[in-house]
Amino acid sequence: MISEYQYYEFRSFDRPPTEKQMAELRRLSTRAEITPTSFTNENHWGDFKGDPRKLMHEYFDAFVYFANWGTHQLMFRIPGNLLDAETARAYEHEESLNVDARKDHLVLDFSTSDDEPDDDWEEEDEEDIEGEELEPPVPPGLGKLSGPLKALADFLRIDDELIEVAAAGSTG
Repeated sequence: MISEYQYYEFRSFDRPPTEKQMAELRRLSTRAEITPTSFTNENHWGDFKGDPRKLMHEYFDAFVYFANWGTHQLMFRIPGNLLDAETARAYEHEESLNVDARKDHLVLDFSTSDDEPDDDWEEEDEEDIEGEELEPPVPPGLGKLSGPLKALADFLRIDDELIEVAAAGSTG
C-alpha cells in the first residue's frame, strides 16, 4: 500500500489571526501546528477539511501545498492597492494561475502538476490549437532572476529554457 502525503502551510505577515480565529482554525485540524503567524498541516491519509482559498481570503497572506503525487500550489494574498486585478489577469491561465479579486485584495493562485503525458500523446499542430491566445507582457528583469524568483520558478516547474526565450523580450 502506497501512503499519500500532503503538506499545507499558511503564513500571515501583517494580519495575525485572533484567538477566536485560531480556535476556528483548530476545528479544521486537531493535528495542525497553529501559531499567531502560521498554520501547518501534514496529512498522510485523507484530505484537509479546510478550503485553502477561503482561508487565504479570511486569515492568511501566503500558502504552499505539495503532495507526493506531484501537485504543487502556491497562493499569495496581495493588497488591491499594490497590484491591479486586471494587470494580474493578463497572466492568468486556467491550468497554472488563477486570480481571485475581492474589493480590497486579490489572491494569486499558482498551481502545477507533474503528471506524465500518456504514451500516445502527440505534439499539437498549430491548426489544432483553438482560439487566439495572446501571450502576456514580459515582465522587466526576467533574464536575471533573483535567488527567490529562481526557487519560485523551480517550485512551479517553469522550464529554464522557457524563461530564457521569454526573457529575450524583457527589458532590464
